[in-house]
Amino acid sequence: MKILITGGAGYLGRSVAMMLQQAGHMVRIFDNGMFGKIPSMLAQSIEVMHGDLRKFEDCLTAVGDQEILVHLAEVGPREAAEADPFFSESCNILGTKMLSAAMSRSAIQKVIIGSWLGSTGNESDSLHGHLFASHCRHRWNLPVTNLYVLQFPELFGAYPIGRLRFDTVPNCYLARAISEGEVAIPRELNRNILSVVDASFAIKTVIDKTTGVSSRDYWFDVGHEELSVDAQSMKDVIEELVPNCTVHIVQEAIKEKEKLIGDFGSFREQFGWTPSITLRQGAVDIRDILTTLPAIRWTDPLAHNVKLVRQICRK
Repeated sequence: MKILITGGAGYLGRSVAMMLQQAGHMVRIFDNGMFGKIPSMLAQSIEVMHGDLRKFEDCLTAVGDQEILVHLAEVGPREAAEADPFFSESCNILGTKMLSAAMSRSAIQKVIIGSWLGSTGNESDSLHGHLFASHCRHRWNLPVTNLYVLQFPELFGAYPIGRLRFDTVPNCYLARAISEGEVAIPRELNRNILSVVDASFAIKTVIDKTTGVSSRDYWFDVGHEELSVDAQSMKDVIEELVPNCTVHIVQEAIKEKEKLIGDFGSFREQFGWTPSITLRQGAVDIRDILTTLPAIRWTDPLAHNVKLVRQICRK
């Protein structure tokens, strides 16, 4: 199948692109490159199209002769989006509108919208999924059975030669543990999580499955009730994988995210998918990658990502 992935150079997008390419699909990535370039190894086997989602002509060129769209392009999480709310909204909302308009002139027959940032509380992240779904269903009458919106909890871990992201909790704390040798974890920490590899496999499962899906459902919470991270589990993993690190559990006056409240079981039942990677397994992947990199010196991985967004906004 010919598959277009918007945001294909991103954390989840790159992982999805590699998994689909390895499964024999013809993959096209549409990305503006704001968060990193495609590795040369990947670019040799996947078509890479640089462009701006907010420009209709770029979107029209990207959808071209594609058969399936995997829409993953958005700005987040909340902290990075708040660095410039206007820029975030223009990408998440205007970009979605432009892509939807271009799709009305394309041959795309199946759409998968992935949003792993909607659970952060950023309204525009949730809205882009609702907006695109509305266009798909009502403007150009795409059947519900060919439209899937997958909402993921906080992603973590890494895919081979994938992009690392350090503004998600497990990745961030591991990076701090390795680079600084000391980390403080808020006692209130309690979030649903999902490996980026399992999230990619969920998208691939939807692409591969052609029958047996209820026509009443198209919006799914993807994850598992028992996959979560709290202060103690994060401390245990760090102390095991980075034994020279000192870990403190501290009381902070912060409002911690609540766990994503959703029906995780519906997606598992309809698609026969189940996550396989635990917090520890995903943490091992991150640890192994970070310890092979030259001299890591991030004072604050999250601040680094926010700073990057601010730099882009000024261009």
